[in-house]
Amino acid sequence: MIPLNCLKKMQHSGLKPNGSTLAGILPAVGRVGALHLVRSCHGFAIRNALDLDEYVMTALMDAFAESSDLVAARRLFNLIPNKKSIVAWSSMIGGYGTHGYGAEAVMLFEKLQENNI
Repeated sequence: MIPLNCLKKMQHSGLKPNGSTLAGILPAVGRVGALHLVRSCHGFAIRNALDLDEYVMTALMDAFAESSDLVAARRLFNLIPNKKSIVAWSSMIGGYGTHGYGAEAVMLFEKLQENNI
């Protein structure tokens, strides 16, 4: 997979990937649907303290949802502090909707409205 190869090349050349780098490759990783690659990226984020970045967390949520692991996606959603962005909310709602969990998507949408986001 080209994005992961680029990430590895960056690391081998001494460059340290940041949150933008990881958030940039995660959509491609998610589209492949290879859960082990998403988990690997999540581990990389944790080891490099990028798991505190909401953009990285949201990209990870999307990748987990695209790989059909809604439990992991929701766990990350719940880890984001109370003031979640509309992007995080939309990502989780979309993940539920895409995989046929309409009731959960609607329930989360109603919670979004209750929080005035």
